[in-house]
Amino acid sequence: ALVRAIKDCMEVLRELPDKQNQFYCGYTIMKYCYEDVGLERKHLVKFNSSLNKKSS
Repeated sequence: ALVRAIKDCMEVLRELPDKQNQFYCGYTIMKYCYEDVGLERKHLVKFNSSLNKKSS
């Protein structure tokens, strides 16, 4: 399903150069999948806590 979604996205944005098209479609779809699974929250919390430790 993920590959199909990326290919559909690339078809819609076919007027963009290939590299831009691939990056935008792949990155955007993977980002939303990552968020749906709930990983972005854990990653951001971990990242923010590491920043706080560096600043003290």
